[in-house]
Amino acid sequence: MKELPCINEEDILRAALRWIVHDVTERKKHAFYLLSRVRFRSITVRDLDDAVASLPETGDKAFAVVIASLRQDLSTGSLFRYVAG
Repeated sequence: MKELPCINEEDILRAALRWIVHDVTERKKHAFYLLSRVRFRSITVRDLDDAVASLPETGDKAFAVVIASLRQDLSTGSLFRYVAG
């Protein structure tokens, strides 16, 4: 397996978002799985906003929901809550 030459987790987030947006109609179904691999403890809301701002506009409502969900979870810290099963 090839390693990605990344400086930080924000680079991984940007790469994942660019990959999804490249063919958002087909790839949005992979968004939650792919983004679950990003270590969001290292990502701020501003990092997410900057990464999204650098993307072309997709007009895709489902992708917009993914981004809004991530933003909300980062804002509230709910990405990091452990729920005992």
